[in-house]
Amino acid sequence: MWLQIPTGFESESTWLQAVAQVLPFTYWMEIIRRAVLSKRLSPALTIWSDGELVMIMSAVTVALMVLSHLGFSLSEHGARKWGKIDQKTDHQTKSDRTHMPGPLQTSTIALD
Repeated sequence: MWLQIPTGFESESTWLQAVAQVLPFTYWMEIIRRAVLSKRLSPALTIWSDGELVMIMSAVTVALMVLSHLGFSLSEHGARKWGKIDQKTDHQTKSDRTHMPGPLQTSTIALD
């Protein structure tokens, strides 16, 4: 006997399945299940053969890699444009640095 608890996700399962169809992890898990168990478990992915799943997984992975690279490039360009990269963050003035001993300057401490 199974205990069924309503979760509220029953009506949302269609859009969640659509999101899962885009993620490469879905295809990786199905391929691993097929390799280990020698049978198809996911009802949504049973229409595709093993080779088709590998092709779909590869295409989705490459597409997400390109999108992530474009997103990173746009973010980096914006950060450089607004001066957030290569920005000095130590907040020391020039007069503060002249009073600090450097590598060639020595300080003497008198011991009594």
